[in-house]
Amino acid sequence: MQKTWQKEERGRAMGSWVLSIGTAPVGHLGVGGLAGLLGAPGALLFNGGVLAFVSLGAAIGPPGLRRLP
Repeated sequence: MQKTWQKEERGRAMGSWVLSIGTAPVGHLGVGGLAGLLGAPGALLFNGGVLAFVSLGAAIGPPGLRRLP
């Protein structure tokens, strides 16, 4: 990952990575709770749907979001 980014952008890229690693346990708790209610396949299906919705929103959403420096 560090070889892909320019030196000036490395801090931003690594900050995003650390944020995703640090917040993963919160997501795991949520998926565990959903799995208790819906079962494992239902929880994964729900999470996949949310991921698809958020990805679609980012793809067709505000143009400024796609052009961050």
